[in-house]
Amino acid sequence: MQNCRTFLDFRKQMVFSCASDVLIGDNRQRQPISFILSNPLSLSIANNMNFIFNSRCNYQNNCTYAKSNLQQANTFFRETRSPSLNVIQTNYTNNLPEGFLIKGDLDSDQFYLFGNNEAIELQFISIFNYTEKKYVGNGVFNLQNGNENSVFVQGYLQNRFQVNFNQLFNFQLLNIFFDYLKQSPIFQFNSDTLTGRLEINYDFAKDTSLPIIKTYSDNIWDVQMVGISLGDENMEAIAHYKVFIIQSYVKSALPKSNKNQTYSHIKFFQKQTIDIAKYLKKKYSEDFDSTSGDYALNNCFECQCDKNFPNLEIFTTEYKITIPIQEFTFVDDQGSCQINTSSQNLLFGMRQILSNNVIFDPLQSELQFPEAELMIHPSIDWSLVILIQSNILFAMLFVLLVKYERYSTDLKLETNQFDIKKYITQQIMVKKEVQ
Repeated sequence: MQNCRTFLDFRKQMVFSCASDVLIGDNRQRQPISFILSNPLSLSIANNMNFIFNSRCNYQNNCTYAKSNLQQANTFFRETRSPSLNVIQTNYTNNLPEGFLIKGDLDSDQFYLFGNNEAIELQFISIFNYTEKKYVGNGVFNLQNGNENSVFVQGYLQNRFQVNFNQLFNFQLLNIFFDYLKQSPIFQFNSDTLTGRLEINYDFAKDTSLPIIKTYSDNIWDVQMVGISLGDENMEAIAHYKVFIIQSYVKSALPKSNKNQTYSHIKFFQKQTIDIAKYLKKKYSEDFDSTSGDYALNNCFECQCDKNFPNLEIFTTEYKITIPIQEFTFVDDQGSCQINTSSQNLLFGMRQILSNNVIFDPLQSELQFPEAELMIHPSIDWSLVILIQSNILFAMLFVLLVKYERYSTDLKLETNQFDIKKYITQQIMVKKEVQ
């Protein structure tokens, strides 16, 4: 992937927009298409739809997007040159709330992904007018969770992904062979170590040895947390959120609540708004600029400093994810080093996506974190052993109780049969005879 740019999404966070050449139509028009991990717009139309800018979006037609990106506009998709184009509904956006921002038709066409010779039929909005100026490519592939129109989901459902038999030939074990044949719509971001370019791996088998986590929502890449700590401090009591959100953000972000929450049972924060960002600034006040109302670090020009902040640790049901606080920092326009904050949830950015090798399954709404630390759960085998041993011990105790009950009953019977008065009388008579 190349031509990486950034833009602000509706959360006011900077998002990566990286384009890769995709071929469209029978005549295979080459278009740089951006891959967006989640809906970057606060628009319902973007939840399950791909976008392609067509040549009708140009300077002459007063298309704002084209006027702001003249060089790229000359290469927009030419609908008339694609015999495989299928127009599903003209002026599709007219009756939508977002119609004042985006104008286009609902179409479908053949897409060839990364040199794959198998065409994938995809629906998309063919845009002829867009009021935004920031260039995000000649089109956008939406990889949002639950989007069945995702290029990877459709490629899988249409059986367009091919097994690489050259790789299979090198496998020796039969079970590995069959596992590889189980293709899936999963994908994974990767960074090329030589060129530094962002890549997307796809068309590979899911690793069944890794735990799977279901997303908390059905349309967002988010994960429910079961615990969170900052060094030795348990943050669970003051965290006002339950999930962290994964997006291709340039930087991860610590939550900075806008709610006027108070927690009287926590004396340190009594009558104050509680969140991790404020906790960090309060506890490590000597490391922050007291004259600034934001989260600027002291003596840390362009973030070239060493602060002894503890790591943030996130616990899910299956994984423990560790994030150094330094990975929440960014350099502002004045060269000041700031802690990146979010108005709501903890945001999990591109660096964490890459460092944890996150695997996304948009069809099943599932995630895997191959590089994260696994949570330790009791093995089913050990549980079975413990259960068996417990049953054996219980059985032994039961036998002992039964045996004790029998002995105590026999002793009681013998005592009842023995006449103590008669025994004493006999002993007195024997003594008299002896005398």
